[in-house]
Amino acid sequence: MKNKMRLIAEDLWSLLDDIDTASDIFKPDDETSYKAFYQYVMTKSEQRFKHLESDGFNIFTKEEMKQVKKLKKCNSCINCDCEITHEIKK
Repeated sequence: MKNKMRLIAEDLWSLLDDIDTASDIFKPDDETSYKAFYQYVMTKSEQRFKHLESDGFNIFTKEEMKQVKKLKKCNSCINCDCEITHEIKK
């Protein structure tokens, strides 16, 4: 049986392949084709959130994201690349 990350990778690859195929189907010859391509690609791109989430910089599994949401960079670290995180005090 394939592991979970392999299944996610295969599904994401399939999404990218669908988008590539769409570029062959929807030629940007006119505004209607361009709009159809854009809508198709945006719909496909949303499907990535079935498996993974992002904080805008890194990707996480849904389980990891639950932990990330509990953490927050301290104010002095906001503009640097250090990995220091602190639990949010409630």
